[in-house]
Amino acid sequence: MNKILIIEDEKELHEVIELYLEDMNLEITCAHCSHEARDLFRRTDYSLVLCDVYLGEGVSGIDLMHEIMNIRPTVKFILSSAFIPQLNTEYIGVNYKVSYLPKPFEEQEIRSLVSELLNSG
Repeated sequence: MNKILIIEDEKELHEVIELYLEDMNLEITCAHCSHEARDLFRRTDYSLVLCDVYLGEGVSGIDLMHEIMNIRPTVKFILSSAFIPQLNTEYIGVNYKVSYLPKPFEEQEIRSLVSELLNSG
């Protein structure tokens, strides 16, 4: 079973994401802040991380992505934001393969992206 970490400071939104993904045979863990996310990531071998770009606590999702990718560069990573229409490598400053999911998103959009990433090599 694939394990995914959702890093989202808005409780209602992470609950919606869990509902969207609940029947996909995934073990889903949610973190509400960067400190909690770092701790969970160090203790668990996640296949995929879905992270809000703006976490509302001084550390951006992009900064957190850099930290996580330095720990495990092979983890699949999705950044999500309502404030950035398109994300490019110049903006995030990495050579990692990072996917982007603009908010608001539909259930089928997130399900398709998660499935595609987990089934890719």
